[in-house]
Amino acid sequence: MSNKEAGFTFVELLLVLTVTMIICSISLALGKSKLDERMVNQFLYQLMLDIEEVQSESIGSGIFSYLEFIDDGKKYKAYTWDGEGDSPINARRNFFTRELPEGVTYSYSSPLRQIKIDPQGTFSSFGTLIFITPTGNKSLIINIVKGRMKIVE
Repeated sequence: MSNKEAGFTFVELLLVLTVTMIICSISLALGKSKLDERMVNQFLYQLMLDIEEVQSESIGSGIFSYLEFIDDGKKYKAYTWDGEGDSPINARRNFFTRELPEGVTYSYSSPLRQIKIDPQGTFSSFGTLIFITPTGNKSLIINIVKGRMKIVE
């Protein structure tokens, strides 16, 4: 066997490694965007469930319930106000406080800043919640009265 037929040259090896790295980086980029999209959708569905939980609590306890965004749009919390005191800020019972996923923030350009639900479960506040996400802006539209919700891409 001659010296020229001994195997791959260094240049051929580098070419194969380069092509492999390009294919891997493309697949990782596509995979990350799909994971980001799934994470955002899971967050929006969890928020919808949380809003329904607040509505249920308002009906069950017979007092006003609220869900509002805090900490520069990085968290949201749900609480009740029994009507005593001069504002909900002074007389509240917190249900929960949740952090938004990394990369997702509440947009303060949203027309809806706070969700208010009366003791009958009727939404006194309705409108659109806008979120800035890695996959683009997403909106959650909350309709008047019973609070039906819809996600808009």
